[in-house]
Amino acid sequence: MSRTKTGKKWKIRLAGSAVIFLAGFFGAPDAAAQAPSRSTPEDRIGRIERRLSPEVVEDLVAGVLSRNTRRTIPVIVQFRSDSPTASSDSGLRLLERERLVESMGGNPGQDLSIIEGMAMEIPLERLIDLADLDDVVRISSDAIVTGDTLPVFEDATSPSSIVVTTGADQAQKAGATGKDVTIAVIDTGFRDGYGLKIVAAEDFTNTGKRDRYGHGTHVAGIIGADVKGNDSDDDKGKGNDSSFSGIAPDVRLISLKALGDKGFGRTSDVIAAFNWCVKNKKKYRLDAINLSAGHGPKESYLTDPLSRAAQHAVEAGILVVASAGNNGFLQGHLVIGGINSPAFNPLVIAVGATNSNGTARRSDDTVAKFSSRGPSFPNLLAKPDLVAPGVKITSLNVPDSVLAKSFPALVSKDKKFITLSGASMSTAVVTGAMALVLDENSALNTNLARAVLMYTAQKMTAPNLLEQGNGLVNAEGAARLADAISKNVDRARPGERIIRIGATKPVSYIAGERILWGMAMVAGNAIVYGQHISHLAPAVWGNGVNWANQILWTDQILWSDALIQVLQPTFAAGSTWGGKLAWSNQILWSQQILWTDQILWTDQILWTDQILWTDQILWTDLLKILKLEGLTPHQILWSDQILWSDQILWTDQILWSDQILWSDQDQILWTDIITGNLG
Repeated sequence: MSRTKTGKKWKIRLAGSAVIFLAGFFGAPDAAAQAPSRSTPEDRIGRIERRLSPEVVEDLVAGVLSRNTRRTIPVIVQFRSDSPTASSDSGLRLLERERLVESMGGNPGQDLSIIEGMAMEIPLERLIDLADLDDVVRISSDAIVTGDTLPVFEDATSPSSIVVTTGADQAQKAGATGKDVTIAVIDTGFRDGYGLKIVAAEDFTNTGKRDRYGHGTHVAGIIGADVKGNDSDDDKGKGNDSSFSGIAPDVRLISLKALGDKGFGRTSDVIAAFNWCVKNKKKYRLDAINLSAGHGPKESYLTDPLSRAAQHAVEAGILVVASAGNNGFLQGHLVIGGINSPAFNPLVIAVGATNSNGTARRSDDTVAKFSSRGPSFPNLLAKPDLVAPGVKITSLNVPDSVLAKSFPALVSKDKKFITLSGASMSTAVVTGAMALVLDENSALNTNLARAVLMYTAQKMTAPNLLEQGNGLVNAEGAARLADAISKNVDRARPGERIIRIGATKPVSYIAGERILWGMAMVAGNAIVYGQHISHLAPAVWGNGVNWANQILWTDQILWSDALIQVLQPTFAAGSTWGGKLAWSNQILWSQQILWTDQILWTDQILWTDQILWTDQILWTDLLKILKLEGLTPHQILWSDQILWSDQILWTDQILWSDQILWSDQDQILWTDIITGNLG
């Protein structure tokens, strides 16, 4: 086929393929996408649509417009697990897939069995052919994963401040130190001899296990370093103390290097690390994974490869704590919807950052401006799950690392510590708190351990639901509640009492302040209350948090909240949340949450960063969540280059609608591309 547009002739080979530009890129791989169907061209088009992620489509469009479809791009391909044509032997199946990739002119990469996938480099001109294969479920970008760390050039706070402000020091004095708990840290590796109890180390980057960037060692130090030394009066409180304790100083750590020596890596390497964790869970008695990294939201958590790998780890009985990201502020605007992958998966604990403002007191804490806000893109789930200190956090330093050399002003005088900021640090704080919880009660499964952290978190005064989630982590309360739960809870049935009435009180005392537990949980798309909080009244967020009918506890009030004292069905072993909660008193946050004037259309933008939205994600659905009373927005400023209306997304290069792809110079109808020759 040949067609002339604006005097130009298109001669671009797509190997007999079709480029598809329809809605549906965010849908989960369903039966129709997995089953072979050749009945009509429309069926074939629809099948291919569902298998190409938005970012892959974007790369393909760029290749078409630049007349360069022979270049290769890194992708992750997920295959059917029940393929009738593939070999039942895993080794032979891998060999078959490698030969397939090579036959298309591509380069096979890592086997990602945890998601029945493979990393590869594939020519753009063969993407449609690959997506059209019966065994293929999804083709996604092998996105860059980065650690969520920001340099903050201000005076460092005391290295012990995070231990005090979280209440971890009290938990440690009560005997919870993370002993017999094993945490895998997927990051840039560790350095030996830094007060870390390292039981294993693996490298997935082909750069060696050693931490040359400095991020992984810093994160590990927050979780569980135990550095002994003699403190001088001159150094105390200035970030230069020669001794240092992490949140859980006796925790066992596994270093999984999936981010390279420049602080970033490929999604496929991180997935390979998750795969290792699942395979070695029993060998190392692995309890949790810390991922102080991620990539921006590209597609639904149901199809995103990194999200699916993290979910498989949780389903295998390993808690996953991940950074929500530092996507909360861009070009002078607050941003909503920038929760990272895999943190946007409802089974993963997403952690945002707070600013302790240099004190151990919690009353002056605020959510950091850079911290990613919900709802998650594109599934619009309530995230983050928790927030924790993440501004000016002092931890272990690797003197010859990239970070230490790049930011010498952030390094202590004795070179032992460096002060960094970001959701990476907050994630490590929550992971350390989780280690204390599991130390107190090893019988807790992933759902119940997660619930303990959320239930005891402190609801902050000013931030709204999509900024703080369940609130500010409370390590003291979480460890104490875990200890109060029956040590035989792993054998309990839903409906059985797991905590005796009056066993403890839902209040903590941290840094001289009285801290009330939130005693409610926000997860996925639901807010769950205990019996003392009415499920009939909505929760109001915005300029303050008002949990309806919340009881202010005193020492004389007995605790009898059925939410946590009786084993709920969702807390039972083997149950997964999957974005929905099976609660009798479930309240959908999209229907019940009222926003106040803290959420201003003129002051906030929605997450985009080269993400192409289609009409699969209805603008009206988002308006139901974000619409302010008395405001009727018609068109919203998305960024400096993108303007969104009810049906069309317009950038400086591409204008999307249901039928037409426009560029600055040429018009291409998707129906004209099916033949493989653009004219």
